[in-house]
Amino acid sequence: MLRLRIVEQLVQVRATLGSWQGTRLAYVSDLHFRQWLPIYDELRQQLLRLQPDLLLLGGDFDDGGRDTVGVIGHLHTLLDGLHFPEGIFAVSGNHDHPELVSATAGLLRFLNNESVWLQRGPDRLLLAGVAGWRRDSWDLPSALWEHDPNCCSILMSHYPHVLYHLPPQCVDLLLAGHTHGGQVRLPGWGSIWLPFDGLPRRYSHGAHRLAQTHLYVSAGIGYSRTVRFRWFCPPELVVIRLVNDNQQISDGKIGDISADRCA
Repeated sequence: MLRLRIVEQLVQVRATLGSWQGTRLAYVSDLHFRQWLPIYDELRQQLLRLQPDLLLLGGDFDDGGRDTVGVIGHLHTLLDGLHFPEGIFAVSGNHDHPELVSATAGLLRFLNNESVWLQRGPDRLLLAGVAGWRRDSWDLPSALWEHDPNCCSILMSHYPHVLYHLPPQCVDLLLAGHTHGGQVRLPGWGSIWLPFDGLPRRYSHGAHRLAQTHLYVSAGIGYSRTVRFRWFCPPELVVIRLVNDNQQISDGKIGDISADRCA
């Protein structure tokens, strides 16, 4: 099995961070628990080592909603003894059973079409999430109704194509998964497989930007039921550090994508 890749990324935002300056958040997507595998031990050890302020989980804990009890057990094993000062938050993916939300209460908080304000001293950060496969199943107004342009806003969506439907200048950072980074990639070509969601191949993985919204699409941890291996696409843990865009940095800034739309 491929070793876990650690991606450390700086994200510059325009909204004033104040005491949130330098905050480190860990993002993990597509765990796809079937049985306990060594990659989950490695993920746990890296979270212990890195000690981020906040843990965000991008959906697809299960593999078709068939074993919610087993998924909950694996989540407890993964998170037992770990501490994240600002909490653990998640969104559902297309493989997750609805009862997972209530069954994990007390362990983590799902933000399915809702948001929460995180407070640090006098400064706030908006954390929101949407769930659903199609545009008509997302409830972006409910998730983002408290948006304050003076505060940093982070949106989680299992599906990266939500990027093309965001209200303008409303989300500083969008975190997504679902694609598994393509799962099978060829050098010089990229992903040879993508879920059918209209996402351009070049946006299937990694850091991008559209207008003022930064996007990171995680390669995730697990793999699909039909393609049970990875090739040139290792599982990854993403660690993002938030900074204001007037802070001088030499590398690691998220890059740009063109402002085109999915066909």
